[in-house]
Amino acid sequence: MTLRWTMLAAFLACAGCEKADEHHPDVTSLPQVMAGYAKFEAAWQKEDLDGAMALFLPTAVVIDPVPPGRFVGTDAIRGWIEGSFQALDDISITTTDLRMHIAGPAAWHTAHYVFEARQGSQPVRFEGDFTMNWLRMEDLNWRIAVFHASHVPPPVEAPAKSP
Repeated sequence: MTLRWTMLAAFLACAGCEKADEHHPDVTSLPQVMAGYAKFEAAWQKEDLDGAMALFLPTAVVIDPVPPGRFVGTDAIRGWIEGSFQALDDISITTTDLRMHIAGPAAWHTAHYVFEARQGSQPVRFEGDFTMNWLRMEDLNWRIAVFHASHVPPPVEAPAKSP
């Protein structure tokens, strides 16, 4: 199931939840956090640096398997995203197995991703899992506090059998 279908299912599942318990922030926040992630994915696919940066807290931390791998604060994160956008074209992200949890002003979700792009004329493909931690601000907008991705290593070809 792609992220878009997962988001639709989550929205439909929670559409009646607000009426069931209007004061339960965990239930009513789910569509907002899902929308935040959709903005993150769209910003990467459109190579929208400002759109991506608007989602991060000033003190956010990104941990990515591509060296140098750890980026703390918006200046470092901006450099990571900008460098990615300069190096890659035609970015596509497919997300499956999305699991989200919300407790008051904190939310976290995990998912499996396939990140595909072109670097020059060469295709680039990474597959793995990620976790995002979000915090709800006083203005009720959700911002990314931590983004951690890890790649699944490519399959290793078995050695040819000897006759």
